[in-house]
Amino acid sequence: MVHGCPPGIIFRRNQNLILIMKRISMLAVLALGTTAAVAQRPADTDKALVPTTVTRAENEASLAQGQEALANQGGVRNVVFQETFANGFDGSNGNGAWTVEDNVEGINSEEIWVWVAPGNVGYFADGTQTGSAHPGGNYSGNTAELASETAFDGWVVFDNDFFHGGAITADNPAVDTEGSITSPWLNLEENASVIVSWESYFRYCCYPYAPVYLEVGTTNEGVTSWTTFDAHGDFIESANTISANPLPVSVDVSCVAANQDSVQLRFAYRQAPETGAAYSHYFWGIDDVTVSSNEIMNDVEVTQIVNGDVWNVFEYRVTPLEQAILDSEGGLLAGVMYKNVGTVNQTNVEVLVEVLDESGVVLNTTTEMLDTVLTYANALTCPANTQDTLYLATGWEPDATGTYGLRITLTGDSADATPENNTLFKSILYTDDIYGHDDENVLDGELGPRENDDIEGYYDPTGYGSYFHCPNPGTMAYGVAVRFGPNCGLDIDGNPGELEFETRLYSYDGAVGLTDSPFDA
Repeated sequence: MVHGCPPGIIFRRNQNLILIMKRISMLAVLALGTTAAVAQRPADTDKALVPTTVTRAENEASLAQGQEALANQGGVRNVVFQETFANGFDGSNGNGAWTVEDNVEGINSEEIWVWVAPGNVGYFADGTQTGSAHPGGNYSGNTAELASETAFDGWVVFDNDFFHGGAITADNPAVDTEGSITSPWLNLEENASVIVSWESYFRYCCYPYAPVYLEVGTTNEGVTSWTTFDAHGDFIESANTISANPLPVSVDVSCVAANQDSVQLRFAYRQAPETGAAYSHYFWGIDDVTVSSNEIMNDVEVTQIVNGDVWNVFEYRVTPLEQAILDSEGGLLAGVMYKNVGTVNQTNVEVLVEVLDESGVVLNTTTEMLDTVLTYANALTCPANTQDTLYLATGWEPDATGTYGLRITLTGDSADATPENNTLFKSILYTDDIYGHDDENVLDGELGPRENDDIEGYYDPTGYGSYFHCPNPGTMAYGVAVRFGPNCGLDIDGNPGELEFETRLYSYDGAVGLTDSPFDA
């Protein structure tokens, strides 16, 4: 997503910290923007936000992201069910009707689920018109409609902003809303793999955790059990942030639905369990629901490789030579994320980790054997993990600055259907004194603040930062390198304005958290 950088607000697209380290175990670098010479630290994530309107820039970025997502998504094969909502809640292609539920019966005398017919004409489930375009409501009336591939023949939306009937006030308080739309019964008895895909579009308030879920029901001896899957796809969870329009989402539900003769899909807007309440707005549009089955038997895929523990510490593209992990401490830590996207468990899968120099010569080799890589249908937990992770200490330590390569390859007993996705490669750099997470050659987005709700024409004070872990003692940090995005210094209307910022350098102690540093600039 691309946001403009307003007067007085800094954001960074590249977060490189130039270091010569001395007795520092963890550093945090924070860049803060100010308006009216007032600085502010990032807001706490456990504090509920309030509903806000969508900005023009957010609308434009959402549509651009959606078009890119549609262009990059793969084709769907072996379709066993499809719904475009061309006939509204009655269902299309003779599949049967969809049923809707919500928790607001008797409030405002309206429902929340709406079928959006061609021309953006809204209808409730009982057939009455809503009298509005959708998404609607006080905070979403300026929002673009869903740009799904078959939006021209209709789509559905959980429009809880429209339901509220106006701005939130003492006389019109926010209502925590919930609702679901449930498919007709599906017979998937012949399908060893079940993948649910759809085109989504949403925005929510007022906590960061996404309140949208896919619930899959299976019936055994007359009793239906439901399993819940996250439905936000690649969207990075954040309240008051609009998703791509559309956001293609695909969820493998084989662990619960494969080879079942009575299956239902339920798209549900719930109060997120992390908070339990405070989800009242805005909307969730859904279209082009497809159920497909994967017929490929043997296919292991490497999805990502890293050169560090990304869960507990961080990985770095650029590392000062003196902060390379010593061979006595295990050397370079290589990580591989992988998954079995076939329908057969894969046995005796070997993980080969290679470190190469700039000319491609292999400097170090490490191997590990995975006994069995399970399919989604045979996963030990359901919902199944989308991928598994393995870390290997290579024992390799660089002896000179320069560019090196990390290559990881997976091979198993069975001939892989797509061997080209069994290998991934990444470049890593060791320098004299630069520490950095990002690849400055492939920066493709800007971070920016929201418009201030109280002062028209101003942005909220905002800060962004990075952590840098220093495993080896004896050096000192002495500077910060920041790259500004092309929209930095522009006002809301895109005109040049005043730019003001400061940077801060903190040390981090796990027992007390961030410690203020005297190094401000």
